[in-house]
Amino acid sequence: MLKAKLGRLSWQSVNAVVELSEQKRMVSDPSYAEAVLRLRTRKCTEEDVKLFNSRVLQSPNQLLGVKLDATHIENATMIVTTNVEREFLSNQKAYSLVQPNDPSNFSRSCPIFAAVDKMDGHVIENLTHRKKILEMEIGSSSQEDKCLPAKLPLFIGMKVILRKNNLSTDLKITNGSEGEVVDILSHIDVCGFKCLDLVLVKFFDSPAKLSFLDKGVFPIKPLSTRFSITFEHGTKMITRYQVPLQSASCTTGHFAQGKTLKAVIVNLTRGSHCAYVAASRPNSRNGLYITKPVTLDDLNKPLKQELVTECLRLDKIARDTIREYIIKNPIYHSTVNRNMTPEKRPNDSHNNSHADSSRPNKRGRFT
Repeated sequence: MLKAKLGRLSWQSVNAVVELSEQKRMVSDPSYAEAVLRLRTRKCTEEDVKLFNSRVLQSPNQLLGVKLDATHIENATMIVTTNVEREFLSNQKAYSLVQPNDPSNFSRSCPIFAAVDKMDGHVIENLTHRKKILEMEIGSSSQEDKCLPAKLPLFIGMKVILRKNNLSTDLKITNGSEGEVVDILSHIDVCGFKCLDLVLVKFFDSPAKLSFLDKGVFPIKPLSTRFSITFEHGTKMITRYQVPLQSASCTTGHFAQGKTLKAVIVNLTRGSHCAYVAASRPNSRNGLYITKPVTLDDLNKPLKQELVTECLRLDKIARDTIREYIIKNPIYHSTVNRNMTPEKRPNDSHNNSHADSSRPNKRGRFT
């Protein structure tokens, strides 16, 4: 609760906002870019509905839908709303690639790694307790942000995302960094479960160069987290050790913000800002695959009032920022007036501080 209050206070202390109004990601498909921008402002048209529905994925219920492009089969990213969905779908895809017949199998031949769990500081040797804790799937519950997953499918060549860890900002190995598994070191615990000791990941954007390793390759070690479990004879404290990686095949809309993805698979019927975030990740409509048809009401679903209010507050700060840092600076003054539309262009009389209620939910707040 204290962290939430401090976080809110920190956010409210922001006193400068810069609006990014041009969409550069989809320059190769301008009509799609325009439809996505209307989705952001909840002003979609029937033509937009037709455009988005032209990207419905082929399925038993949509026989006339589009087929997933061969180049997108392994690289397409599913965008969902909750961490429970993300972990379930990520695991299912991994299972289908490496162990399609028995995803629950923990045998030595299966590349599914169990977390190392210690009870009150001691390694759990009781097989019944060990299985019970692993099957509780603490990492998939509402405590997901605090806990690490009980089971982690992982194989060499798998695309992964680093989570819960900022190893080095200089090396671009931080929370959200994407890479590919190049080697795995593991052991078998006393209960017969395969557990991770170290994973070598090649991070695509990292300049890291360690001795005897290729450029971008960095070792990822298990992290620890703590949670409590209630047994018949009382409550026990569990310390869990697991490598902070997740499959890159599925992510939440929140985590996808700011990323450019080759292809996305998403349900747009939920509308709101989640739909805009997902639809604006690919470079063109050819990278969008939706799971079911949408309606105009779906696309223009209104935001919650508290979010509208927050957007209006940020709108005012953005206009104040322009007046403070740009209008008063003659170097930028001509550039701003040339590039901004008249209705967005602030004036020097400082009488434009009102909140524009007709534009409550745009300006790249969901990028």
